[in-house]
Formats: sequence, structure tokens, C-alpha cells
Amino acid sequence: MSNQNRHIEKKINVPELKIQYNRDNSKSIDRSISSSYDASKFFRSLFNTGELELRESLYVMFLNRANYPIGYYQHSIGGIDSTVADIRIIIGIALKALATGVIIAHNHPSGRVLASQSDIDLTKKLKEASSKFDIQVIDSLIIGKDEYNSLADSGLMGVNSPYPLPEFKPLIIQNDFVGYIRKNLKERNKLTRPQTEKQANRFGIIDRTKIKELTELAIVLEAREIAQSQSSVFEKFNNIKNLYEAQTNLSFRTSMSILLQQYSTPAPIGYLMGLFCGVNNSSKSLFEPSAGNGLLTITANPEQVIVNEIDPVRYENLTKQGYKEVMKIDASIQFQGMRKKFDAVITNPPFGRLDTGRNFDGFQIKKLDHLMALNALKTMKDNGKSAIIIGGHTKWDEKKRIQKGALRVFYNYLYKHYHVIDVIPISGKHLYSRQGTSFNTTLILINGRKEKPRGVAPVKNQQLANPVTDYNELFTRIQQNMKTLKQHKVASKESLRKKALKMKAMLLAQQLGAPYVPASDSCFVLDTHVPDAMEFEMHQAIARIKEDVGGDIDNFVRHRLGYQTKAQLCKALSAEQIDAVGMAIYNIEALSQAVIIGDQTGIGKGRVAASIIRYATQQDITPIFLTEKANLFSDIYRDLSAIGSAQLKPFIVNARGSKTQIKDENGNVIYEALSKPEQDNAFKNRKVPSGHDFVVATYSQFNSAQKKPLKPQFLLEIAKGSIIIMDESHNSSGSSNTGIFMQSVLARTSGAVFLSATFAKRPDNMPIYAMKTAISEANMSTEELVEAISKGGVALQEVLASQLVAEGQMIRRERTYEGIEVNYITLQDKAKEHKAIADNITTIVRDIIAFQANHIDERVDELDSIAVAEGKEVNLREGTTEGGVDNQPYFSKVFNVINQMLFSIKAEAVADKAIARLKQGKKPIIAFASTMGSFIEQMENSSGLSVGVGDTVKADFSIVLEKGLDGVMRYTETLPNGEKEYKKFDLTELSYEAQEEYERISSNIRKISTGITISPIDVIVQKIEKAGYSVAEVTGRKLKLQLNLNSGMGVIENRKKINTNDAFREFNDNEVDVLLINQSGSTGASAHAIVTDKVSNAEVKQRVMIVLQPELDINTEVQKRGRINRTGQILKPIYDYVNSAIPAEQRLMMMLQKKLKSLDANTSSNQKQSNSILDVPDFLNKYGDKVVAEYLEENTEINDLLGNPLKIGTGSEFKDGGAHKVSGRVAVLSTKMQEDFYKDIKERYDTLVDYLKQSGEYDLEVEQLDLKAKVISSSIIKVGKGGNSSFGEDSVLEKIEANVLRKPFSADEVKNLIYQGLEGQTTEGLREKLTREYETFVAKKLAETFQELESRYMRLKRDVSNEKKIQKLIQAEDPNVAQAIEKRKQELDEAYRKRVADEDKSAQNKKSYIRGLFKYFGVGKKLFYPVPSFDGTSQNQLAIFLGFGIDKKKTNPYAPSAIKLKFAIASSQKYIAIPASYIKDINAIKGASIGITDYDIDKNIEQWNEQIKSTTKNRSIRYIVTGNILQAFASFKGKLVSYTTDNNEIKKGILMPEHWSAETETKGKVIVPIAKATKIIKSMSNGSSIFGTNNISFFKLYDNRYRVSVPASRKKGGEIYLNEGLLKLVENNVFEKVGSQMTTHVPFENIESFLTILQDSSGVTISVTQNQIDAVGLVVTKNKKRVKIQAPPKEVIPKMNTKVLKLKANALKLKLELLSFA
Repeated sequence: MSNQNRHIEKKINVPELKIQYNRDNSKSIDRSISSSYDASKFFRSLFNTGELELRESLYVMFLNRANYPIGYYQHSIGGIDSTVADIRIIIGIALKALATGVIIAHNHPSGRVLASQSDIDLTKKLKEASSKFDIQVIDSLIIGKDEYNSLADSGLMGVNSPYPLPEFKPLIIQNDFVGYIRKNLKERNKLTRPQTEKQANRFGIIDRTKIKELTELAIVLEAREIAQSQSSVFEKFNNIKNLYEAQTNLSFRTSMSILLQQYSTPAPIGYLMGLFCGVNNSSKSLFEPSAGNGLLTITANPEQVIVNEIDPVRYENLTKQGYKEVMKIDASIQFQGMRKKFDAVITNPPFGRLDTGRNFDGFQIKKLDHLMALNALKTMKDNGKSAIIIGGHTKWDEKKRIQKGALRVFYNYLYKHYHVIDVIPISGKHLYSRQGTSFNTTLILINGRKEKPRGVAPVKNQQLANPVTDYNELFTRIQQNMKTLKQHKVASKESLRKKALKMKAMLLAQQLGAPYVPASDSCFVLDTHVPDAMEFEMHQAIARIKEDVGGDIDNFVRHRLGYQTKAQLCKALSAEQIDAVGMAIYNIEALSQAVIIGDQTGIGKGRVAASIIRYATQQDITPIFLTEKANLFSDIYRDLSAIGSAQLKPFIVNARGSKTQIKDENGNVIYEALSKPEQDNAFKNRKVPSGHDFVVATYSQFNSAQKKPLKPQFLLEIAKGSIIIMDESHNSSGSSNTGIFMQSVLARTSGAVFLSATFAKRPDNMPIYAMKTAISEANMSTEELVEAISKGGVALQEVLASQLVAEGQMIRRERTYEGIEVNYITLQDKAKEHKAIADNITTIVRDIIAFQANHIDERVDELDSIAVAEGKEVNLREGTTEGGVDNQPYFSKVFNVINQMLFSIKAEAVADKAIARLKQGKKPIIAFASTMGSFIEQMENSSGLSVGVGDTVKADFSIVLEKGLDGVMRYTETLPNGEKEYKKFDLTELSYEAQEEYERISSNIRKISTGITISPIDVIVQKIEKAGYSVAEVTGRKLKLQLNLNSGMGVIENRKKINTNDAFREFNDNEVDVLLINQSGSTGASAHAIVTDKVSNAEVKQRVMIVLQPELDINTEVQKRGRINRTGQILKPIYDYVNSAIPAEQRLMMMLQKKLKSLDANTSSNQKQSNSILDVPDFLNKYGDKVVAEYLEENTEINDLLGNPLKIGTGSEFKDGGAHKVSGRVAVLSTKMQEDFYKDIKERYDTLVDYLKQSGEYDLEVEQLDLKAKVISSSIIKVGKGGNSSFGEDSVLEKIEANVLRKPFSADEVKNLIYQGLEGQTTEGLREKLTREYETFVAKKLAETFQELESRYMRLKRDVSNEKKIQKLIQAEDPNVAQAIEKRKQELDEAYRKRVADEDKSAQNKKSYIRGLFKYFGVGKKLFYPVPSFDGTSQNQLAIFLGFGIDKKKTNPYAPSAIKLKFAIASSQKYIAIPASYIKDINAIKGASIGITDYDIDKNIEQWNEQIKSTTKNRSIRYIVTGNILQAFASFKGKLVSYTTDNNEIKKGILMPEHWSAETETKGKVIVPIAKATKIIKSMSNGSSIFGTNNISFFKLYDNRYRVSVPASRKKGGEIYLNEGLLKLVENNVFEKVGSQMTTHVPFENIESFLTILQDSSGVTISVTQNQIDAVGLVVTKNKKRVKIQAPPKEVIPKMNTKVLKLKANALKLKLELLSFA
């Protein structure tokens, strides 16, 4: 429209006003404007990207009488918070356009859509003005970024139904047709669908959809009449069920109804849903958001019902039924203004998938019916009820969880936010047939909203899994639920609250996890998950902290870190990182305590650490950052730079050097340590030098506090009031000097942050965390804490971690691998070739090892003996650190050779895999551990000089073996002055036998051409480049080989080294196709699929990491994976693990795959090996250590071949990590021996684990027991210290009635097992047979051993004349040669006799033990099996011996570990099999059975039958310790379990042994913290005494003083008698030694303070009776209230200049236009 005024001389031109319809700028809509949502959607489309949040604009839409849009008009453009409106212009255009209706809309850039008073006033003025011209203002809309507000929907327009549809005129004949259907229904005349359609046609109704809908309307009206009648509930239900049977089959479907699975609900189900919701009570309000024709509302009075339906035919049907309101709103969008409005909500939404998932309160909802159901539930009151139908039945995984996917997420949300009473699967075939479908559905019944969200979906049970197939069954089920609800109403509110807090939906290992939902709601959210066992506690804790810091954690962290706006904060940190920082700051400020950040790689622990450093400097506090390695100083600098704090200057405690320099990402040195004089000055002054903002150091700087006190004292001093950040804190602690020192440092700080994904790695780590966490409130000493964690194992560590999480002092998130492809590829087609290569190489390797042991070691010893007189020392040469083939001894580095062999074997296959991935359009990253670069650098050319560029060398792997053989000939002579001379044996110096062996090995090396290369990395590079692709390498190699694979030769070339960051940048910029990385070279670097300045979104390629050498440590492996799986990626990566066919590598890969199984559970992959993986035990744990050590002790040949890795028999045996150490060496064995090794280890490990589980000692997991425990009585068994956390609570002993999960064998079963064990013989006959077979076997083995020894010593005697000493005598023509030879032979004869005697003695000892077992344990023998008790004694259970298990197929079937003793036990333990090698356990049985009267088998069976009468019941009395489990573990010998209660709760506790009795075991004693027992100690009568832990005793003297005694041993009592606080309170401020005790006297007036310090410093407890407690009481500890931190001021967002914004917008528009031409 134009309005142009021109003035030409005195004439005035009056232009005509016109409206022009600009079709070029037209916008399309899906349908007529029938709702505010339709209008808002259209108006939103008019704004360009970014305009909604930039400035206000006002648009007007003009409509005709049919409510169809004529056009739209942009009326005005304003500023940030206002725009103008001219009513006259709007009306003028409306009149000119012949419009009868207008809708106006403007946006609020702030995003808030609340109508201002000016908005309301403008609407009223326009409405009044328009009404004079018969123009209706239908609505005024306010549009925000994510929502809109309709003044019409809000009732501010003064009209009903402001969006009239084009008039639908129902014909009277339609009502007649409905009446006809109702008449037939009443008379139960069952019409077929063709009959119904034929009758409709007679009424003039042809549209089949309309026929179906009108038929259903008739059913609704008829069903409602029945439901509203005065009959009983059951009569109504039966009548409606009969109605259903009589109805026409509603089988007519449209494509849309099929697509949406849009099935109406059968009337009987609709009635029952209403009945459950209580809407038969006329006062109850009901909402049905997808009402259809109203079938689900039949139970209710329509006047109390609001319905919603967007289908026009159904909508019209609803308007005829007298509802309170009929709406027409899209139910997939949350209902505005209806939150928590209705008493009941009933819905059966259409089924189907959403195009894209919707984030619903942090849960990704992917199905339409799920989304609409959750939207509907938002409208339910907190105490309301709901019945919902969703599509399909639940599917379950192998662990009885809901299968991963949309349904699991939906149910997790439901159970977290609502009280789900029942989930009823309904058989579509049986209950929906009259609706025209057999589609299965599920009915969900809900009773109110949870006060605080918590909980997850339950695991599978019979009720949840079995579909209802009959209406009467459904009626009964719903009636039972209603009855249960009535019973629950009488329960107290407090008990319900506690139940909600404690309830878990499943046992520990079966819990369903959920995405981590941050408390931060302003910043970017990473895709992370919470470990299953922590999900509920973690979300509850972070929500509580959010509330405690003012309700806005983003604003709290923003303020504390000194950011002006949240936008600045969000540039620095993700939402997950903000939560961690907020939690840390809260603990520091409110509690002066610490938080443990246990996040996995990729979440951003470094950013959290940097944020705490920034926070501390903002508060004028000195932050101290301690870490394990100095190269991590640069990492913390880069994190500080990323959060805008690069200016903070570190004081570096470590000495100046290249390793301690702080560098930026380009390798530039930014900071370095001060000079030594400057550093020493700072250390002496014990102050951080001015100009430095924070301190960085490695733990190693403080590990000698006694010998080198300068730096430790400096740290102690600056720690006062500081904040300390301990990176990899698990490596700082333990019982080491550093750990003990760090405890004293932590005590001085105002707070701490521990960064560790494995914080509880060792039990002795615990004291350092206890210093600054709520663990300190547990009633236990440091020693008891360590003991409890040791005893409780991994299971208790999980419980401890969950408690810390619940206290808000630990947080752990994991990256999700959902949607990522992981492939485990074994080169089976190369199996034969791989095994041949490996066997050739390992045979020679073993020969070299034997050559060194048999010939070189002895010669070195001889030279060393000679050198003693000259003050010299001779040792084998120390060689390289990587090539490994010439180190001392050769064996110590031979495994690098083996690993390189495995690398080389796979080189070509890896290159082929990379090329295949490149052809698929992917970008491969090839990851490995070592390059063999240093080996090439140390090679020699043909002249014997170190190789250089241009030299040609042998590149076949056999050169490694040549170098290895040559290496063992080298030795070092250390002179008296310490200088070293490096020498080499001349072959002629060795014995003739040694020379022959050397030549034999050399010949074998020359014969074999391995076919693999010494530089596999160059094979990969050359093959990929030959295929036409480019490669970048990030390693430390200086040289490379140009290989000729045909000749086996290579030319040495320089390798151009590329900066790590440059290599990754080129790769990410698509300038390089393939990236080769090793673990060290890639630390901190990222190669994930992202857009760069050079690579557009469309050009980004998917990353594939091809892993050649995986890490057995899962955390290291996850860290490596994190190089290509990071925040911001637009394509998820693929992982290809390439594995050779060598058994040792295959087995380790399978163990790694099992470790990663939980991470890879949601990935797509080749799962061909899944069954075999599950069958592979992960024995890299403490039990595996035991099994492997036992195996090597029994198999000395294998132990020798492996180089005695555990130092067995040396007195310094390797203990922890033995299984891991040995697994790294197994590849040196032949492939057949490798297979045998792992087979044997698996059998032994499985046997041990089975035994431990049977005996209740297995502690690597929490056992789950369905006890259905009913509490009979409970009492406090160990009083907590009190405080602010669950760690200070009491431990409670509950007497329960519980399910008997395992019953002992019946008498008949035992009898059958006995006769089976006798093998048809008598007990004595079987004993003789076993003894005879055993002795025959032993005799044969011993004879073979003697024969081998005889042959060996005969060979030695034969070669005496070739020995070095004899040769020297011969060369000197010494006349005593013959005498010397004879003497040497006599020495060998004596050595032979000793060896034979030793072997014979060892065999006889073993034989004596095994024969003793055969003699003592006769099949059918009655015994006692001891069960450990509370006080360290044992309770004896009746047992019967069932026989020996001996597998004669084994190589050594009579090895003690191979023989199993089998027992039946007359308790729930039922059966146990004990390996004969478990001597302690077997002797315990023999000891317990001393004096027992053993009858014949029949008499023993009779006694068995009598004994088990009390144990064959279904329920029995047990004792379990609950409450504070951690502190109880130090005092109670039991099994940590997760168990069910009789009211379906899941709890954890310490289950005491089966026949354990509180009355006899504890004798009514209660363990009490010493300070809490102050009243008891004060009330002691004169002359009486009390004893406590730590061996402390109190004796009340007659003058009212107390004599206190502790052991004089500093280790046992020093903690008390050297305590400065205690010494101030005792007489003469000293303890005096009296005998073996340190004794002092404490005045009565000081005893309370004395006890308080004693409790706080040493955790002393005493045992008292309940009578003592009742008489005087305990000291009540006042629990601290949660500390609330005052909310900081809100962010102040600087105002922007609108002119600048316009210019920026125009510039952006111009840039986009230019780009469109590019």
C-alpha cells in the first residue's frame, strides 16, 4: 500500500489508496486458522532467523467470514522492548480488504510471553474500534522464542470459541441414524459392519468415516447411560461388557488412523479407567486431551469434564454431549494455563513415532503417544489420578530390564515423577476385537505426583509381563488396585515419604540408568549418563544444592567465578561442568569440605579444576593444584585459557626444566619455574612469591617430609585456609609417606576438590578422603575404615560411593556410546599363518632365554666373583628401553619384542582396513602403543657403525632375534670409581656346549624369514599412500624405513616430525586422510568430526579409530576412545579393534571387550563373539592373582619359561596385580601352550569364584536376594557419631522373617549323591582304589622326573672337560687336570643326589597330604562345616562328605588345585566344593569335626533328616544389619546384600550367617562412640572399669579421677598418648609407662573434653548394655541444619544499542547474500 503526497505549484494531487496482494512474499499454512496454535505457527513463520529475539514487530492477519486468511500485513517494527500500533491504519486496511476478522500478533524478544498492561489495552482499543465496523478481533497473540500466549485462550477477548470453524451443519438424519444404532444396542441386536453401512446409506450418509464415528457416538451415549444408572458397579460393568459384545465391529480404517494406530478404546475398558480415577463422583473434574468421541469419559458427569479433539467430525460429536468445555488444541504441545488443574486425567492418545525426539524435562521422548500422555499428566493435580493407554507391550532384555529405547525412557520418566500403581498389558486379540484391531496396548494406572522426583522403572515380574486376556480379569485387577489405594490412605504421610525416598525399582545390578539431567539450565548439555547405582542419589543431591545456593546454580557459579553474564559462563563451561563446580563451591563455602569429581574422560575434569582455581583467586584464596606428572601443568593452563583465565600466573614447585615448562597448544613456552635460588627463597620464607596467583606441583615433591622437609613445610604453611585441587588423587594417598603427609595438609585447608575416576582404588586411600568429606562422621577409626573397605571389597565401595553421591560430595558422569559402532575384528583367515610366525619367533626367543640362563648367567657370576678382589662388579649389560632385546636380563624386555611381533603380524591387514574405510568416505585414525623407532635407531650397518640416513638394512623381523642373541653376550664391568666399561663375550670364551648352542640358535634365526617387518608402521604408511591417500603421523620417531617387502630390505630415511596440534588440525581440515597416533602422542588432542574454517558441515567425514594395541586398563582405553568421541561432533565415530589369531592376544581382547560391555551395550557392532565373551572370566583382579600364582607354583616349567614373573620362591613374591603381569607375558609361550594356559586358568578361576560364592566370601559384587524380609524387631547395634550426613547415623540390627532361598538336600537326595560318589563300591573299597590310582600316577611322574635329572647330569658330566676352568687347566698343561675333572664329576654326582632327594621329599610330602585326605574323608562321613561368627569364633553346621572330584583328562589330575572335595551342608548353603589346595579351609573342617561320632551311612542320613527339619521351611528367622552399613562393616562379619522387603522395598544390609543369634553373639551389647557414652563413663561407680577400642581402658578411682591406660607400643597407643590435645587435659600433661602400658590420670571435670578429643582423633568406641544406656542415656548430637547460601545478585545484561544491532543485522544479511553467490 502506498500513500504518496506531492505538491506541484498550487495543485494538490489526491492519490487513490490501493491494497496490493504480493504473492512473492506469501506464506503457506496447512489448514484454516482453527486455533490459537494455528495462528501462532503462521505468525512465527513470518519472522526471519534471529528476528524474534532481536526487536519487536507487529503483524496483522485479515480473515473472511469463513475464517480463511485473506492476507497478512507487517504493521510496524520497533525496538528491543516496544513497538507502535496505529488502530486507524489497521481498521483502514481491514475495510479495504473486506475483512470480517483480524488477528494481531507481536513478539517479545525476551522470550517471556506474559501480556503486559499495554498489550491488553491495545487489544481492547482495537476490539472496540473494530466492533463499530462489524469486524471481529478474534485474538491478540504474543510470540516468544519457544512459546506463545493467546489473549483469547486466556479469556481476555470476551468471546467464547474465538476460532469458529467453517460451519458444520449436522443433518437431522444423522441424529436419526445415531438413534437407530442406539435402539439396536439396547435390544442387543448385533449389526454387522455391512448392515450398519447399508442402514446409514438409507439415512443418506455415505461417508464411511462418518458412519464409523456416528456409530461410535451411539455406543458412547448408550454406555454412558448404563454407567450413570443406579445399578451396582459390577452390574454396570457387566451391562457395558454385554453392550461391547453387541456393538458393530468398528473395523473401518483410514491411512491416517493406521499410521497413528488410532484405535478407540472398548467401552468396558473406558468404564474401568473412569472407575479407577473416581470420576463416578460427580464433584471430580476430568480432562480427556485426545477424546475421540468421548468413550473414556462415560463414567463421569459430562458437566465436570473438559475434552479436547482436533478431528473435525469427532469434535462435532463431542459438542453434542453437554461437556463443560470442548477444546480443539494440538495435544502434542503442552496445554497452556492448565497445569495441575484436574482431579483426573484419562487418555488414549494416537500411537506413532515423532519425526525428531522431544526433550521432556531432560528425557528424550520419541513416540507420539508417550509425549501426549506426559503432556496430559502435566494437567493432573498433585493428588490426582490418571489412567493412560499406550501402544504395544513391554519388551525386556536379558537382565529383566525394559529393553533400551523409547519405552524405557518413557517409563523411567513416569516412575520418577508419578506414583505408578500398576502397568497392565492388554491383549488386543482378546479385548479389542470389536474395535476392529488386535493391536496390543498397555493400561497405566497412576495415583498422584511424587513430591520429589525419584525412582526408575521396575524389572520384569509376572504381573508386568503377563497380558490380561479377559474383561473379568481386568475388572478384578483394577478393583484390587482400588482396594490397595484405600488401604494406603490410612498410612501416615511420613511413612509414605520415607518409602518414596528409599524405594528402588530393582536390585543394584538391575537398576535402569537415565541420562544425567543437569541442575544447570542455561548452558550447553553434554550427552552423559549417570551410573545405574547412583542415578537417584545424584539427581537428588544436585537438586538440593541448587536449592541451597538460591535456586539458580548458573547464577551462583557465574557470580563466584566472576563472570558478568550467564552467556559468558556458558562460553567457558557446559551444564555438567557447572553442576560439578557449583557442588564443589557449596561444599567449600558451606561445610569447609571437599567434593570428589569422578567423571570419566570427555566430561571435563580439567575445566572443573581450572574453575576452582579461578574461584579461589576471585575470593583472594591461594589455590594449590597437585597432580601426578609435570606435563599436566600445561593441561591446566590450557583449561584456564579456555575459561578466560590465562592471565593467572602459576608458581611451579618442581625444579626448572623442559618437563616442567608450561606450554600453549602450539608448543610455545608460557611459564616456567623460577631459578633454584628464587625457589629456595620462597620455600624458606614459606610464602608464595608476589605476582603469582596459584601453585602447581607434583606429588613427588612432598614424598620425603622427614629427609627433605623444605618443600613439604612450604606446602604445610601455604595450605592454611587455601583450596587444594588434587588431580588423580588416588595416586597421592594410601599408606605411603605422601599419603600420610597429604592428610596433614588437607586438615589445614578451607576446602578441596579430588579429581579421580577411581577414587576408591585401594582401601588405604580412604583416610585422605575422610579428612574432607562426610566419611569423617562415621563411628570408626582410620584402621577400621581401611579394614572395612578391604573386607567389603568392590561391593562396599559401591555403597560408599552412593552415600557420598547422596551427600552431594561426589559426582560421576559417563559419556554415552549410544549410536556408536564398535567392531571387534579377529583375523581368523590368517590364523594358521599367524600361529606359524608366532611359534617360530617365540621358539627362538625361549632358546635365547635358556641360552642366557644356562651359559651366560653362570659365566657372569664367575667374572663377578673374580672381580670382587679388585673392587669391581660385573653385571649383564643394561640396554635400550624400547627395543628391549639386550636388557638385563634378556627376559625383562622380551615382551616388547612379542608385542611388536603382534603389531607387525597385523600391519598389512590394518592398512587394508584403513583403505576400505577411506573408500567408504570415512577418516581413519590408527592407534597403537609403540613404533619400534628406537630399535631402528640402534641398529648397525654392515660396517658395525650406527645406521644413518641412506643405509640399507635388513628389515625382516628376524633381525630383532639376531640383536637379542647378540645382546645377551654383552655385560658391564663397574670399576671401583663407579665408572662403567661395556664389554662383550667373545664366543670362543664360552664352553664348547655354549658355542654349539649359540650357533644352533643363530642358524635357526637365519633360516626363518618371518614375513613380517621390524617397522610395521612404515608398512601401513606405504600401503595407504600407494593407494593414493595421505597420512600424518603423531609419534616420536626420528627415522623411517623405505621398505622393499619383496627383498626384506629397507633404506633408512629421516622422518619429518610434525607438531601434534598441526597434525590434528590438518586431519580435521581434510588436508590429510589418515592419522597415526600413539597413546602418549595423542594426549589431550581431539580428532572428532567437527566443522572447521576449512570444512563445511557437508564435508565433515565420519571418524573411524582402528585400534591395534588396546589398553587393558578400561580408563586408559576410554581416554583413548575419547580422542574421536567428544562434545560438538556432528557424526558419531566408529571403533574397529583389529586382533590377531594368537590366543594370548585374543583372550586379552575378549577380557577388555567384557570390561567395555556395559559401555558398548547400546552400540551397533559385530556381536559374533558375544557368547564366547560372556564365557571369558575377567580374572584381572585379586582372585585372579591368587589363581595365577597357584598355577605357576604347580607348573614350574611354565613359570621358568615366563621368567618367574611373580618371583615365586625368592622371598619377595609379587602379590597385587600378578594376573595382569603374567598375562602380559603369556605370548612368549607357543600358541598351543597359550591355549592350555588360559583354559586351565579359566577352570581354576571359575572354581575359586564358585567356592567363594558358596561360602559367602565373594566381594566383587553385591549379591541380590529376594528375601521378602519382614521385620520382627530392631535395635541399635552401633551408635553413630551424629552430624550432618548418613555417615553419622546408627547401625541397626533387624531380626527378620525371610524367604529361604536355598534349602538343603533332602535325605533321599543326599543318599543318592552318596551312592553316586561311591561308584558302586564300599567306602573303604573306594578309598583303596583312589589311593592306588594316585600312587601309580605319582610314581610314574616321579620316575619321569628322575630320568630327566639323570639325563641332564649325565650330559653335564660328559661336558666337564669343556668347562672354562678345566679348559684353562688343559691349556696350561696343569698335571692336576684329571684330578680336577674327577672332583668336578663328584660335585655333579652330589648335586644330582641332592636334587633327587629334594624331588623325592617334595613328592612324598604331597603324597602324604593327598593320601591323608583320601584316608580321612570317606564318602558318607558325617562332619561339621564351620561358619564364621560375630566374635571371630565359628558355628558348626552338619555336613556329609559326598566324594572327590578328579578329572583324569587333565595333565596333572592329582594336583591339589585339581582335586575337589564335595560336601552336602544341612543349611541353606546346601553344597560346597573345596579344592584340595585350600588347606586352611579343609583343616578348619577337620578341626571342627574332632570328637564327632561318625555312624554308618544310613544312621548319618537319619541324623541329616532330623537336622534339616528346621531348615526346610519356606521362611526362617535371620538377622541383618541395616542403616549405617559402612561403620557396621568394621564390627560385623557378614555378607553385604541387596534384598527385598515384604512391602517391595529394596534395601542393602549385612546379612549375618544363617544360625547367627543376637542373643548369644552380641549378648545385648551396643557399640557406642566414646564421646556419646560420656554420661555412662561419668556415672561409673568407684573401682569399676570400662574398656574401649584401641586397647584403651578407664578405671574410676575413689577420688573421682580416672586412670586411663593404653599400650606402650607407639604403633598401638602412640596416637593417643602423643596427642597434644589430650595431654593438655591429663595430670602433669603426660602419660607414664607402667609395665607394658602408658598410663595417666584425668580429672573428673576434664573427662568430657578428653572423650570428645578421643572420639574425634582416634574414633574410639566402647561396648555397653542397653540397660546402661537406659539408666543414664547417651549424649545427643545435634544434627546440623543444611547450610543455605544467600543467593547472589542476578546477572546484569548490558543494554545493546539498537542502531548497532540494525547495522549488524544488515551486515549479516549482506554476508548471507554474498555467500549465496559463492
